[in-house]
Amino acid sequence: MQCAGAFSNPETTIILIHVIIIERSSPLDIDNENSYNKAEKTLKSLENKIRKMHPSTFGEIIQARHAGAAILEMVKINKPRLLILGANKKENENFDIGENAQFVLKNNICPTILYKDPNF
Repeated sequence: MQCAGAFSNPETTIILIHVIIIERSSPLDIDNENSYNKAEKTLKSLENKIRKMHPSTFGEIIQARHAGAAILEMVKINKPRLLILGANKKENENFDIGENAQFVLKNNICPTILYKDPNF
C-alpha cells in the first residue's frame, strides 16, 4: 500500500482489485459470501489507509476463473499508467511469485511492478 503512494501524487486515482477465484464447477455469478466478506474487509482496510493521501481510491471485487486474466481485463478497461501487482507468500510455503503474477507480467501492456509486502 505504501508502494502505491511512492509512485503517485495525491491526484492519482488508485484502484485496488481483489479477485475471487470461482471454480469451473460453479457458476461464475455464485454468491460466495465468505470470500466476498473477506475481500470486502481487506479492501476497506486498504482504502481507508490509502485515502489519507489519495482521496481518489476505491476497491473492486471481481469474481473470475483466472486472476491473471481478470487483472489484465481491468488493465484494458482502466488503462493505468502503472500496475502494482501484490505478491504474497502462501501459508507454509516458500516465496514464489505464482502463475497469476507470471501470466500478468508476461501479457501485460503497461509498466508493472511486482511488490511483496514484508509483513506478509
